Amino acid sequence: VELAKMTEAGRFILICLMMIGGSAGSTAGGIKTTTFAVLMLSIITTFRHRKSVEAFGRRMEDGIARTASCVFMLYLLLSCGGAVLISRIEGIAFLDALFETVSAIATVGLSVGLTPTLGSVSCLILCFLMIFGRVGSMTMLLAFSSNKNIKISSLPLEKVQIG
Repeated sequence: VELAKMTEAGRFILICLMMIGGSAGSTAGGIKTTTFAVLMLSIITTFRHRKSVEAFGRRMEDGIARTASCVFMLYLLLSCGGAVLISRIEGIAFLDALFETVSAIATVGLSVGLTPTLGSVSCLILCFLMIFGRVGSMTMLLAFSSNKNIKISSLPLEKVQIG
């Protein structure tokens, strides 16, 4: 199937599937199926007004939903940010640029045929996304964060209205 001839809806579905990626522990890219499952379970937990994420008769660690959200948002921001930059630099449609960036960060290798025509800056953006996607979001976060400021005490709790 020639990807450039797919409908926009078909390409968007493929973008979503590439973003989810494969299972944890595999060489597949993306946010991983387990991260996606935790995100979905977290949404269900929120709608049911429960405190902790549960699945298959088990309760998950308290910070797991926050970690899954962080991974997803990082992938989403980098993919969309790269797509905006590439579409502005190259003058191409945003959805085509998004397809290329998600394919890069998820280390899939699919293309709608734009990659050979991209300029140097756009290729560097895709290279950064490929490296980030291969190394992984948690590894990159750990590499750039410092544990030197470990707090023994905690700040006062503030209730924030969401939605």
